[in-house]
Amino acid sequence: MRQPFDYERALEVLRGDQRKPKAWQYALAAVGDALAMNSGYRPYAVQNLTAARNEQAQRQREAAAQILGWQYNDYARNQEADLRAAAPFSSGRDRVQFDPATGQSRIIHDGAEDFQTYADELGLAPGSEEYFKAVEDYVLRSAGPSAFERDVQLDDHRTGNDAELERIRNGFRVGLEQLRQTNRRGMVDYRNTNPAPPRSRMKAGSNSVVTVKTPAEAAKLPKGTKYRGPDGVVRQR
Repeated sequence: MRQPFDYERALEVLRGDQRKPKAWQYALAAVGDALAMNSGYRPYAVQNLTAARNEQAQRQREAAAQILGWQYNDYARNQEADLRAAAPFSSGRDRVQFDPATGQSRIIHDGAEDFQTYADELGLAPGSEEYFKAVEDYVLRSAGPSAFERDVQLDDHRTGNDAELERIRNGFRVGLEQLRQTNRRGMVDYRNTNPAPPRSRMKAGSNSVVTVKTPAEAAKLPKGTKYRGPDGVVRQR
């Protein structure tokens, strides 16, 4: 910690030696001046003592004026520093003022935080359960209670949609398989009730082309039947 300036010690140094002449010094000076005058010389002893005393008084006045000037300058600087220190400053949303006399700070304006503004904009009463819930939501953002409830609701909605979509898809698969089975049964029934005629019984002049593997098979065909031989050429019996 910085020690305060010692003005008293500074005054003693500036004043210098302030010891007063003794009475016997004045007595000797007076005797010396008297002897000097009797001898025809100008007396200086008492005058020198008086001059020395006046010089001491002058140094004392100058030292006092110097110390007073220093004290005034220090006081002015301290006052200016106190005024700067006492000027309100911002700390977040608050306005704070420092008191140099006590060394304490006080809040002169308590600014609302973001979460308080958020709750106030929702029209919630401070101190209510909904107010604290909104504050918690704002601070925790996506991890707050309301966000958790919305996540649960959204997950339930998605699960319901997935289940409904799977039910619809399964219905489509079942319907398609039933349609295929019905078509297969219809084709089988049609084939059973409408068998294809043998190739050997085809009428002559038919536009159908019969494929034979040997000339003997071609010879057995009815006259006028078109056939394709082993060489791939279409002929008529």
